[in-house]
Amino acid sequence: MSKQFHQVFIPLIPILFLIAAVTNAEAEGTSSQNKQSFAPDKMDTILYGVAYYPEYMPYDRLDKDVELMRKAGITVVRVGESTWSTWEPRDGDFQFAWMQRVLDRLHQAGIKAILGTPTYSIPTWLYKKYPEILVTHNGTAPPLRGSNHYKLGLLETRKYALQYLTDL
Repeated sequence: MSKQFHQVFIPLIPILFLIAAVTNAEAEGTSSQNKQSFAPDKMDTILYGVAYYPEYMPYDRLDKDVELMRKAGITVVRVGESTWSTWEPRDGDFQFAWMQRVLDRLHQAGIKAILGTPTYSIPTWLYKKYPEILVTHNGTAPPLRGSNHYKLGLLETRKYALQYLTDL
């Protein structure tokens, strides 16, 4: 580039940055004046969600909880994980009505649901029936607190998990 171009253009750079900054500030001021406050019913493109554990809540609280979710603008709720023993309290005895009630109520409120698959938390009857299913450390099974205390690779684990998920 020519020396003359540099002599003219280089001094203009700070002025161009200043013009860009002022234009940007004016645009931000205009857009902030047009912005509205939070409107839960206007969140069409964002999934705004929570995890909900109805199995730990009083039965009669569901309507209140769902109404609070709706008022907060919640659009999706994750339910059902870590509850295998609630879904199947005894071998082959599947109990789905308690969750169907929750899913129906969420649907009535226009809230979508993500139904978890709680196979990481085995029911007590399963490890009593197959003690070898438990993970051991130096030959001793850790106390059952929480989840992930079983061997996923065992045929019994996979068989029961598949049956549970198929029925679900």
